[in-house]
Amino acid sequence: MARWLIIGGTRFVGHHIAQAAIDAGHELTLFHRGHTPARLEGPYRELLGDRDGGIDALQGSSWDAVIDVCGYAPRVVEQALEAVECAHYTFVSSVSVYPERAVDQAPIREDDPVLAWRGPRTEEITELSYGPLKVDCERAVWARHPDATVIRPGYVVGPRDHTHRFGWWVRWLARSGPVLVPANAAAPIQVIDARDLAAFVVRATERRLAGAFNCVGPARPTTWGEVYGLIAKVADAGAELIPVDDAWLVERGVEEQALPMWLPPERLGESLVADGARAAAAGMGLRPLEGTVRDILAEPPRADLPLERLTAAREATLLARAAEGA
Repeated sequence: MARWLIIGGTRFVGHHIAQAAIDAGHELTLFHRGHTPARLEGPYRELLGDRDGGIDALQGSSWDAVIDVCGYAPRVVEQALEAVECAHYTFVSSVSVYPERAVDQAPIREDDPVLAWRGPRTEEITELSYGPLKVDCERAVWARHPDATVIRPGYVVGPRDHTHRFGWWVRWLARSGPVLVPANAAAPIQVIDARDLAAFVVRATERRLAGAFNCVGPARPTTWGEVYGLIAKVADAGAELIPVDDAWLVERGVEEQALPMWLPPERLGESLVADGARAAAAGMGLRPLEGTVRDILAEPPRADLPLERLTAAREATLLARAAEGA
């Protein structure tokens, strides 16, 4: 039994990693702020604090492994790195460390160039700063732990997802009658179930795998059109998918936040399609996407939507106008 510390570990990805660590038999301690109950099955300890300036509970501690699931600013990550000693460090980063590239180029590999800052450095997380911040966090980790594991997931989906991005699509397509979808059927999409990601994080930490790993799925490359059809089939609610031109939607004021994970026309030439071969070779397994969709449908509908989404009333107006050619 190894003594593991997870920094975070109570929401979505962190929760699944923590549960996978317990299931694997590790002696687990969570360090978190106490805002979200852990609610894990099995034995674990909790240390409360704030990783930014309130890390006293970790000072001078020693662990077999540390998994950092909530590092977004290098200054804050460095506080944890200085506070704890460990035999191995695993850091959860993101494929957002890579520059976007055209869809007709090869998938992004771990040794491809990463983002540089455009403009002044900041700790405010924005669309432009998120990637460079994660790059700087990775470098801080590797400076202290050259053999660290760095996990770079794409969109993470599945049960407990508080972002309600992919889950929104599952609910949207689990309806009967005409259902609006963007006409982006050929656009690629990569998602990984949080439980598959968690299993790999635990496996990589146990084996002390060094380097970066793109953690993406599904196992077979897929498109938005295939995903729309798959969700509608699994939900089996009688949805009639009505594709609506992407540019037309933008002209009518439909924004990206209304259709989560959707790329409007001016961004359809961009992609963050990553190559997951290195993680697969290291033992990352991927469940069929159908199973993830079924498990999301089995959850109670979320009431705490983080952003304004497209509503059924607005959808009806848009479908009527599209049918009229207006």
